[in-house]
Amino acid sequence: MSIRKKMTMGALSATMGLSLIAGGTFAAVNDVERQEAALGAGELDLELKKYGETQMNFKLGNLKPGDYSKVRVDLQNHGTLAIKDVLMGMDNLNFDDWGYSMDGETPYRDVSEAPEGTDSDVFGPNTAMEYLDQFAITAAIVGYEEGGTYDKNIVAENISLADFYKATSLEYTGSDKQDAIDTVASSVNGLSYVKDGNAEGVNGMNVSTIDENEWYGVTVNPNDHDVLELTIEYISSEEKGHNENGDLYIQNRFNGDSADFDLVFEARQWGGQEVTEDDIGDGVEGNGEDGYVETNERANNGDAYGEEGDVEGPR
Repeated sequence: MSIRKKMTMGALSATMGLSLIAGGTFAAVNDVERQEAALGAGELDLELKKYGETQMNFKLGNLKPGDYSKVRVDLQNHGTLAIKDVLMGMDNLNFDDWGYSMDGETPYRDVSEAPEGTDSDVFGPNTAMEYLDQFAITAAIVGYEEGGTYDKNIVAENISLADFYKATSLEYTGSDKQDAIDTVASSVNGLSYVKDGNAEGVNGMNVSTIDENEWYGVTVNPNDHDVLELTIEYISSEEKGHNENGDLYIQNRFNGDSADFDLVFEARQWGGQEVTEDDIGDGVEGNGEDGYVETNERANNGDAYGEEGDVEGPR
């Protein structure tokens, strides 16, 4: 099971922020379940922390094509259950088409918004998807933590933010959603993109550690954490044709536009397992005398990751 919860930007331990202004609010996941009885449910609790000196919460303004920025976020497990994977997606998109307003479905020039003397050739009416298509996730290095040996870039080909939003957003229901899912999944290495085969199901990029047949997710025992380094770039294009003379760059039309959104991190538990005496014991967070299922603190404690049988037992 899993749960997606949006949190305020003021909660530094749980959110990241991104605004793309030509010239996301990032959310985290907490799942806390407790049951009053002889059966005590575990706690699935993911927290996001700043890692090193690299920024985590930021806004970017006055961007130009070719600019890129990196953020590093520390995925920490503060619960009692091992986290199987952390799926990253986009949601809560807000777009401002600078200099234009909407009259029904028809954009019109809002001269009150444009500074005096603005050259009308340098911007034009756009949609949110057209704007997001100018940006791309160019790298997502998982397992980036110091001293680790599992760091790898899971992005094989640049992923446009438009495709990533369409594929992973709960609020996007366009007819091209499945095409976007397939595009993003084919741009990510191996088991790093999770999809259940249809546009209405779970879709997201797994940004926790994956090392096939060795290590997965964010465990409680051993006390593990994962660091993600994410790079987003304003892709530069030299295509011209924005004006009648055809001598202005197409990307001029996006001058002044802006977008903000949430990057949602969804933590999922391992599947259920048959609990035997071998699973009971003292753990990091519990006492075996109380029937504590110690193996649920570890990776691979339930169903296999990916294909059936590709992992063996808790580690």
